[in-house]
Amino acid sequence: MTVVLVRAVRESDAAPLAALYRANREYLAPFEPAREESFFTAAGQEQRFAAVLAERQQGRVHPYLIEMGGRLAGRITVSNVARGPFCSGSLG
Repeated sequence: MTVVLVRAVRESDAAPLAALYRANREYLAPFEPAREESFFTAAGQEQRFAAVLAERQQGRVHPYLIEMGGRLAGRITVSNVARGPFCSGSLG
C-alpha cells in the first residue's frame, strides 16, 4: 500500500519541487501556463514560496505538497479563502 501524504509547504521544499517540475516539464506543458525559465530553478521556487507564504500568514492561501511513498509527487493550493458565512476557497 502506498501512503499518500498532504502536508504544508516548507521553504526547504523549493529545490525538490523545482526538480520535480523540471522532470515533468514536457508532460505538464499542455496543462500549465507558459513559464519563465526561473520557474524551474530552486531560486525561482524560493521566490514563489516567499510570496505564497506571506499570503498564508494572512489566511488567504494555503499551499500544500503531495507525497507518495515518501517522495514528492506534486503541489496543491487552497486559495481565495473566504471566512464567515460563505466559508469557501478554490482548489488548484
